[in-house]
Amino acid sequence: MVGDKEWAQLTETTGINFDSIEAACNTVAGECSGSVGGKELTGWTLASIYDVGELFSEFTPHTGGVDGGHNDVNSSWAPLFLSVFTPTYLSLSKSMAWGRTRTPSPTISYHTYSGFVEDSFDPLAADRVSTGHTVHGGTVAHIGAWLYKDATVPAPASIWLFGVGLITLAGIKRKR
Repeated sequence: MVGDKEWAQLTETTGINFDSIEAACNTVAGECSGSVGGKELTGWTLASIYDVGELFSEFTPHTGGVDGGHNDVNSSWAPLFLSVFTPTYLSLSKSMAWGRTRTPSPTISYHTYSGFVEDSFDPLAADRVSTGHTVHGGTVAHIGAWLYKDATVPAPASIWLFGVGLITLAGIKRKR
């Protein structure tokens, strides 16, 4: 849970054809339904690059929106992010969480924007965060899809909880 969104782990969608994910999700609003590659998508939203930028700004110096990225040598934010989001790529030199969004590239057909956080294991190399890269459709083994569910309490439930609290307070006051 980050902010008002419950984010899926990217590793739940790595190895699944992104064209299939897009077919199960509204590419304008992002709402998904159905199951793809063993992942139940009903109730999830395929994030826009702006949603991912907002997520990144909770952990990193990223300011949101589409940008070429931010680099810091030996950052504290990249390992923190990757302790919450399981890396989709791991090598001897780096680990990264990389996912696609529903936001289409304005210049390259069949490409969507992606967002990633990369943690370099070399203390002299830069850790990176970016929402400015585009990725083609199809399947890429180390790239998942950024999916979230709104975690806000629906109004009827919050009103019910408020009502129960008032009744409880009234009962306590009446006993005195």
